[in-house]
Amino acid sequence: MAGLVWKDIIYIKKMWKTMLFAVLFFILFSFSRNDAVSSMALIAIMVGSNFSMIPFNYDNYSKWNEYQYAFPISRKTAVCSRYLFGVIVFGCCALIYALIMMFQLFIINEIPEKEDLLLQIGVVCFVPVMQSILFPLIYHCGVEQARLYLVAIFALIAMLVIGCSSVIVNMFCEENTIMIIAAMIIIPILLYIFSLRLSINIEQKKMA
Repeated sequence: MAGLVWKDIIYIKKMWKTMLFAVLFFILFSFSRNDAVSSMALIAIMVGSNFSMIPFNYDNYSKWNEYQYAFPISRKTAVCSRYLFGVIVFGCCALIYALIMMFQLFIINEIPEKEDLLLQIGVVCFVPVMQSILFPLIYHCGVEQARLYLVAIFALIAMLVIGCSSVIVNMFCEENTIMIIAAMIIIPILLYIFSLRLSINIEQKKMA
């Protein structure tokens, strides 16, 4: 499994400079507008979605999926390695968030309010939720169709968030910080586990 994960990391090394410049641009743009929350949303979704899909794209272009099982690799191991890579991507997004927070605190001496802080953490925690939706779609219908479905799902989620914005704001303003943080941790973990089992079942059914 370590070799499969390292293969995906090598794919990322081909694009890390481009993504780094894009991240720096969004960071500078956000601070010029004093809009760190929107910046975190853009950075987390951009890095999370692009880095999560790059290995699938390269596997598709190189036809890796057609001969990887000629090696002593089980379908379950292949799927688990891709989800482990997704965890690494999430860790990168969390690291970017931590660096932005350090920049806010120690460079520009700006302390975010509790509501903004929780919202930013929620955006970062949305990355594994997005992966939980994306990965089974890719295993089921391929990269290109999954990308189209993901755009439609994101549009639906955005409309729901905008429609329920007043409820969300009130939720963050109430004294239930511990429950909110617990939900941000537990829900992505449960979704990730369910998504992993679903992807394994989808991939194993291709043997029939």
